[in-house]
Amino acid sequence: MVKKNTYDFTEHGRFNSIREKFFIRDSDIVIARTTRIIPQKRLDRDIYLLNRLNQLFSQNDIDRKVFLFVAGDPDENHLYSQELNTLAKKLNVESFIKFVGPLSHKSILSVGDATAIEDLYYSCDLVSFLTSWDYDSYGNPVGEAISNRRCYITTSYEYYWEVYGQYGFEAPVLKISEENDCLPDEAFIKGLYLLINNRQMMNDIARRNFLIGRRLLSDNLANIPGLDLP
Repeated sequence: MVKKNTYDFTEHGRFNSIREKFFIRDSDIVIARTTRIIPQKRLDRDIYLLNRLNQLFSQNDIDRKVFLFVAGDPDENHLYSQELNTLAKKLNVESFIKFVGPLSHKSILSVGDATAIEDLYYSCDLVSFLTSWDYDSYGNPVGEAISNRRCYITTSYEYYWEVYGQYGFEAPVLKISEENDCLPDEAFIKGLYLLINNRQMMNDIARRNFLIGRRLLSDNLANIPGLDLP
């Protein structure tokens, strides 16, 4: 038996919004991607999605923009970082992508006023995990989104059903497979567009996911079956 990763569902702590720092309005959409910047994570999907969502807002004469915040080390794979920047330039979304560098959790920060991962989650509307089919771990950003009361989007990567999908968590899921590890299709994009234009629906989904997650993914040791505590 392997115990899944767990998360803090206490909702304690003070978090800082980073929207003002980047001149992002409350009406705009912020997508957070906390990840290593390597090919397996498929950030090209996020960039493509960013382009399409902004196109839809423009086509429908809606004065909103979608921004992508990437928290990861761009120097880990310099060649891939260059490829992503080239793609962003080609799709004309450079100004909507903010590479904020690697971020730590508040619990391990040595500098009190440094930006933490929790600050990014607090500032965002949506957490993205559009990783590749053969991603070889559980997918912590999904659990972090759930515990921070944020909606998430994901691919149906190989372990998704085992870790999250079977428990009733709600999210737009991009269907992929080993043979078809594809870009977001139009059905996925349009469904997500409808979601981000319905704030009440997003809040309701985040609340329901939080309640399921608190029961299944809480880091309270007393909730671990078979563990005897004094």
